[in-house]
Amino acid sequence: MSPRFIFLDLETTGLDADLDQITEAAWIRDDGVVRQYLVEHTRLPNAWVLQNTDYLTRIALAEKHPIADVLHSLQLDCDEMRRLYAAPEIHLVGACPAFDDRFLRNAYGSGGVPYHYHVIDVEAMAFGALGLPTIPPLKELRTALGIEGENEAAHTALADAREVKLIFDALRARSVVPL
Repeated sequence: MSPRFIFLDLETTGLDADLDQITEAAWIRDDGVVRQYLVEHTRLPNAWVLQNTDYLTRIALAEKHPIADVLHSLQLDCDEMRRLYAAPEIHLVGACPAFDDRFLRNAYGSGGVPYHYHVIDVEAMAFGALGLPTIPPLKELRTALGIEGENEAAHTALADAREVKLIFDALRARSVVPL
């Protein structure tokens, strides 16, 4: 009965969880189930729209989901993993997961989040495990861990969630991750 992991990334309209909105969410369960959502909005901040016209063009025809559906899906995935694997805890793993956690806590409200309150930051974990001089971005961690290929779609939620999983798995293979 070891904990299970969800590798998650959010894209948002800014850095303030009280003012800004989630625009994209993606996660990969450690059993390989992948979820990706573009979040439906009635109004996006003007400054964000002006800075992200390429992004908006890319997603213009894509299906969008209300944030409530995204949150419900994450809840269902956590519940299913607990049931399927008799997992006592589901841990959120990410690059700067405290940022994503803040947005999710605001979105879930008083009901609380469906995962364990301790989140796992792969960048900080690799920093300590590899004895690096500074905390590197995901791209540099790929190189430091000898992970082949390149993340061509960096800074989309799903691409970054995949990067996080690759790095976590590489750290686990080095016995850095004790679980």
